[in-house]
Amino acid sequence: MTIQKEEFVWDSFGTLEQAVLSLIKHNTGGYSPEDIETYVENDAICSGGGVSGLIYYTETNQFYDDFEDAILELAKEYEFYPNIVKDGLCVATYKNNMAWFAFESLVEQVYENNVEEFNTNTTED
Repeated sequence: MTIQKEEFVWDSFGTLEQAVLSLIKHNTGGYSPEDIETYVENDAICSGGGVSGLIYYTETNQFYDDFEDAILELAKEYEFYPNIVKDGLCVATYKNNMAWFAFESLVEQVYENNVEEFNTNTTED
């Protein structure tokens, strides 16, 4: 049996915020509005492992590469500056951490900005 994981094409989402919105929709297709809110508030985090599309380093590294400028701007806004040398991070781990930082920093804001859409349309895109 071959298991095929779905891969996102980040460039098709345009902005970092649109990519985060698409990930929320992808991961909550068919959920009730209440379950979507619970997912965003409790499960859409790195340690939960509950974000399909950001599970593997290949996915998080691609996410970082495609949205590097926006992620670095967000990091600057939040004053989040991990130091690769000081923290002993390899480049892949740095990109993974930065991708998760961006997703977790934006997920609730993106959800709140689009809550009406989630309340009226609970089907997967």
